[in-house]
Amino acid sequence: MARQTLMTKVRRLLESRFPGSDVKLERATPSSKVVGTLIWAGFTGRDQIERQRAVREVIRGELSVADQLALSAILTITPTELEVMRAG
Repeated sequence: MARQTLMTKVRRLLESRFPGSDVKLERATPSSKVVGTLIWAGFTGRDQIERQRAVREVIRGELSVADQLALSAILTITPTELEVMRAG
């Protein structure tokens, strides 16, 4: 499967399962695996382990093993955390 197709599939999947989220994906170099950020207010009050488990459940439940292996990392942050990172 072409990477762009995978990125489109992952973006649509995450946006549908995390309503109101902002998903940014790109290809990492040199691996060409898909990496990105998932910014969602629903992560407020949840630690990183809970956030990653939620994303992992969605990915495992909806993507083929081959597609899963083409993903590297998806950073999960809240809009407030993003503001703090941009201000710092």
